[in-house]
Amino acid sequence: MKLVKEVTVQIPNKPGALSNILEMLGSNAIYVLGFSLNVSSSDHGDLSLITSDPARTQNIFESSGFPTSVKDRLVATVPQHPGGVNAILKPLKGAGVNLENMYYLQGAYAVLKRSLLALAVDDNAKAYDALVKDWIEVKGEEVLGY
Repeated sequence: MKLVKEVTVQIPNKPGALSNILEMLGSNAIYVLGFSLNVSSSDHGDLSLITSDPARTQNIFESSGFPTSVKDRLVATVPQHPGGVNAILKPLKGAGVNLENMYYLQGAYAVLKRSLLALAVDDNAKAYDALVKDWIEVKGEEVLGY
C-alpha cells in the first residue's frame, strides 16, 4: 500500500504564524506540496503539511519547540474529467470509509502535471483497496521528490 507522511504542527493563532512556519521550511530548502490549516481554538491551530522531506520537517519543528505528530496519508490522483473528485469520494462512500480531511497537493502538480488529493481517512487500508479497485491511481513517496 502506498502512503505518504503528513506532519502536523501546532502553531499559534496570531497574525504571521503561518508565514513564519512556511519561511522556516523554505529557508531549509523544504518544499511544501500541500497543507491544511484548522484553527481549533483562540490560542492555536493545527497545520498539516505534506512536504518534500517529512523527517526533516518534523525535526525542524520539534527543535524549534513546536508540538508535532506524523500520520500516514493516502494521495490519490484526481481523474481528469468533470466530477473527478467525486470519482475518489464514491468508492470511499461505498466502502464505508469516513473522510476526515482532504486537500490538494499543489506542489506535486507542478512536477506530475496531475491534480493530487491528500486524504485523511479513518481506515487507510480499506480506502486504498476501494480506490485501487475503482482504478484510482494512488501515489506514494514518489510525489515528494523535487
